[in-house]
Amino acid sequence: MKFKNKIFSYLVLIVIFLIFVFLGISHYVYNTTLKAVINSKIITPTYNYIFQAYNYIDYKQNMSCINKINPNIKSRKIDYNFFVAGHVYGSPYDNNVGIYPKLYNFIKNKKKDYDFAIFAGDITRVSKIKSWILFKEQLNELNIKKYYVAPGNHDIGIDKNHERIAQFNKYFNNVNTSFYYKGDLFIIFDGFENNWSIKHQQLNFLKKLLYKNKFKVNSVFIIAHPPIFYKSSLNIKINSFVGIGKNLNFWETISPILQSYSQDFFIISGDLGAFKGNAIYCNKNKNLHFLGTGMGAGDYDNFIEFTKIKNYLNIEPILF
Repeated sequence: MKFKNKIFSYLVLIVIFLIFVFLGISHYVYNTTLKAVINSKIITPTYNYIFQAYNYIDYKQNMSCINKINPNIKSRKIDYNFFVAGHVYGSPYDNNVGIYPKLYNFIKNKKKDYDFAIFAGDITRVSKIKSWILFKEQLNELNIKKYYVAPGNHDIGIDKNHERIAQFNKYFNNVNTSFYYKGDLFIIFDGFENNWSIKHQQLNFLKKLLYKNKFKVNSVFIIAHPPIFYKSSLNIKINSFVGIGKNLNFWETISPILQSYSQDFFIISGDLGAFKGNAIYCNKNKNLHFLGTGMGAGDYDNFIEFTKIKNYLNIEPILF
């Protein structure tokens, strides 16, 4: 009887795997239905093989997307470089106060200089002043002097707590801000201000920046912690749907605005990688490039390194 049950379980797993590969599933199903399946004592021994195989296929597909963006430039003359790292406190099951130790040690040992860094949210597990002070001290130890932070739910919450936001603005940059660097425009948004949509003051801020710089910049980077471009048909494994609203306006409102410009846009989320599964994401729609990065689960922990060479951009996820 036990043997028959195991055979049946294996057949169920194979069917699920084929559905993954050919149809794809939403993040919600991946993190609820499959988690219940995975925890079954009967099929646990086969989980690693089958789902690691799926995650590897997913990883290869996203890497293929990134490689198609990258130009074939052999010059070694670098205009500038930076990296974007998301979910920087790491595993939600650990109690570390500052930066994910695995990331800290990797950067420390890598000893590579960057012009600046962008942290795409959840920089510390608990948004207390002592955590932020430690975070800043650790960056100083890593020789990262110039950096920006797109706030995550662990940093400022999702409830528009003005005191918390004011504290964040004091210790870092404003939750909605922009800066220029060597011909490129960077825009950082509080993704929870309008429940993952870009509306009202944020929308006006975006429109003015784009219009003002339509002939001045080569590329535009838009960074927020949650994936403001989310829709259910995208195969992106985000950490959480906390703070999401109904009828996100990216595809109806924001996408047409961005596509009316000639620049390449890189819309980046940092809410991936906390749980088992692929922590890298890439997709493309005309001049819009969608990227996701994160860490914490130990599988595919990564940050994304950007290198500007002769006005061309090379993108490389750094796995550690």
